[in-house]
Amino acid sequence: MKKFLSLISLVFAISVASAQQLPDVKVENAQGKVVSVRSLAQGKPMIIAYWSIACKPCIQELNAINDALEDWRKEAEFEVVAVSVDDARLKASAKAIASARGWEFICVYDENQDL
Repeated sequence: MKKFLSLISLVFAISVASAQQLPDVKVENAQGKVVSVRSLAQGKPMIIAYWSIACKPCIQELNAINDALEDWRKEAEFEVVAVSVDDARLKASAKAIASARGWEFICVYDENQDL
């Protein structure tokens, strides 16, 4: 668990340092609306986690983040953005997985893998 928290701390620090450098890529949110990646942070630090329905460790990582998220947010204000890199054929499955898992963070779908 300590290694996992250290990794998250590193990702968190990198995200803080490079927030202004995020590309202005358009992705689809869970409601099907196209949004800019830059608009997701809303001025907060952001952890970006890429995942695919074929990557079981990615899904396990997002489950672990979701389980710890409430405690983490008591200590720091930040956003978690899970970016599905599944193509258009698998986007519906990715949305179903995210919904079924009850992830309490932002999920977006980058079917062209632009981000």
